[in-house]
Amino acid sequence: MLSAKSTDAEVLELVRSAITEVLQNGMMALPTDELSVQTSLDGLGIDSVTALEIGACIEDRAGIVLPEAVLGQSRRVGDLLAAVRAGLAESTLGAE
Repeated sequence: MLSAKSTDAEVLELVRSAITEVLQNGMMALPTDELSVQTSLDGLGIDSVTALEIGACIEDRAGIVLPEAVLGQSRRVGDLLAAVRAGLAESTLGAE
């Protein structure tokens, strides 16, 4: 499980795998290694409903809560990475 001490590479891998899983469920094949922090979510065909599905996948895997507003405002893979980082930090603070 990820924590606030997880590396950016570990968090990025979680975000990549969640995006890939959700898009593959929608029958869109996408190699995970092609997703960088600069990759546009719009360019991948990710709409607000799909973003919520990706958020739910991330939440399940990381044990965090991502606000729907943050998911709706995310435009790049890096935005999701930042949201996960914030969620991890918040869950760590709540555990203390």
